Amino acid sequence: GMLEVARRTLAVLRRTVPALKKTEHNEVAGFLVAVIGVAYAVIAGFTIIVLWEHFTEAQNATKAEALRATPLEQGSRVFGPATQARLRREVIAYNQSVLDNWDTIKQGNASPQVRANIDAMFTTIENLRPTTDAQRAFIHEAEARLLDRIEAECPKGVGLPG
Repeated sequence: GMLEVARRTLAVLRRTVPALKKTEHNEVAGFLVAVIGVAYAVIAGFTIIVLWEHFTEAQNATKAEALRATPLEQGSRVFGPATQARLRREVIAYNQSVLDNWDTIKQGNASPQVRANIDAMFTTIENLRPTTDAQRAFIHEAEARLLDRIEAECPKGVGLPG
């Protein structure tokens, strides 16, 4: 680690600058070793900070993606337990497909599995027949959320389905 870097640096300095060998306690060599140690510590610190920020960004993106479809399951209770159970299964399948295809998604590419799960949720929502204002509001919100997910899944230049 750092001790080995300092030892090798001192050895190179003593070989290249013979005057450093003459004294037992050379202040210049000690100063250089200290400067190199501080520089190494600063670089290591910045590297750790940058890596931590990337980790935090990835974690936040994963949480946000996983939570995008959750309101569909929660809001579907206005249609009763059967619809809520079906949408719960579809949301879980969607979240699992996001996890399974995260490398593809983070590179900005569409995932057929994720898209199929979005389409399944969309089909379920389209087949609902609302009879109350709460049900109509749920369908409106659910379709808007799913259209956002479809737009996010479409590669640039590819149109949305009509």
